[in-house]
Amino acid sequence: MHEHRKYAVDLEEKLHRQMEQVLTEKKHRLAILTGQMEGVSPLKKLSQGFSYVADETGKNGLTDVSRFKSGGSTYGTSLKRNTEGKCHGGI
Repeated sequence: MHEHRKYAVDLEEKLHRQMEQVLTEKKHRLAILTGQMEGVSPLKKLSQGFSYVADETGKNGLTDVSRFKSGGSTYGTSLKRNTEGKCHGGI
């Protein structure tokens, strides 16, 4: 009877260790996936700032980069502030 109890206790300890190992691996995997998701988050990208490029009237936004000519373009930039209040612009 004592051997059966010892065997049951050993099995329980082994199960507990394996469960802890699986849990640790799953937590690590979750941390990796969370980091990957943050890397493609639209909100995170927008919080880094953005610019709106338009002509002098401000009505015709630049929708195709091939329409922009560096140096002599009629397009300008409009600075926007991100959540930290920092200005970001483009082009």
